[in-house]
Amino acid sequence: MIKAGDIVKVTDWGYQHSTSSAWFEAYIDDLETEWLIKYAYGDETSYKEYRCNDNKKYKVLYVDKYEKTCLITLADDYSDFVSAVYLIGCVGVELYDKPTEMTIAEIEEKLGVKNLKIIEE
Repeated sequence: MIKAGDIVKVTDWGYQHSTSSAWFEAYIDDLETEWLIKYAYGDETSYKEYRCNDNKKYKVLYVDKYEKTCLITLADDYSDFVSAVYLIGCVGVELYDKPTEMTIAEIEEKLGVKNLKIIEE
């Protein structure tokens, strides 16, 4: 589940809403003025250039009450500066450092070994 403050990467810019006035009208009372001003209205550049291979870090600014759509901006490790703001469906993003979960059998297959034994370090 994606929440405000998370660092994410975009897995599919096809879920971007580049012109969604109705969504902004519905959530206007919850949104910061700066986010509204910096909304990348009509900007489909990321879709055209990166569609499914954008590895940049984005910070989640807001997630709607149905957890279906979020506002994101490029993450800056050194400040809270908000650059262009994008509205995108939550299914089009995932946590940037999403942990990988695997069973021992899957690890054995990936490594090409049998009878893997996990020991403490």
